[in-house]
Amino acid sequence: GPIGIYIAKRNAKVKVYMIDVNHIAIKLVNKNAEINGVKERVVIIKSDIFKAIPTEVKFNAIYSNPPLSKGVEFIKKLEEEAYDRLYSKGFIQLVVYKGEANVIKIFEKRFRIDNLKRKKGYSIITIVKD
Repeated sequence: GPIGIYIAKRNAKVKVYMIDVNHIAIKLVNKNAEINGVKERVVIIKSDIFKAIPTEVKFNAIYSNPPLSKGVEFIKKLEEEAYDRLYSKGFIQLVVYKGEANVIKIFEKRFRIDNLKRKKGYSIITIVKD
């Protein structure tokens, strides 16, 4: 929610898709999009990753803070689905807590790991589709 709202506020030309499987998160992001004046530039969808998004929709960037409870399985699924959803030179930024080695291992097969920042147990990993 907050990442998508921030991106929509910073760039009025961008269309932001905000996806979550949790109905409470969807309600909150709808409210926050309205409060922040970006409702017309965001598409809020209740979905498991890209399942509810038409296959022809592609992205320049994907941002995620993957759910810890889903573990490596979520990361594997994201890697599988994101490859076809990203434009060439598109990127993914993930915020993970104490699991960066697994994320890198999963993504480095088809993507390039471009940047890694660490702070207080959290890692921000930038992953690029070449």
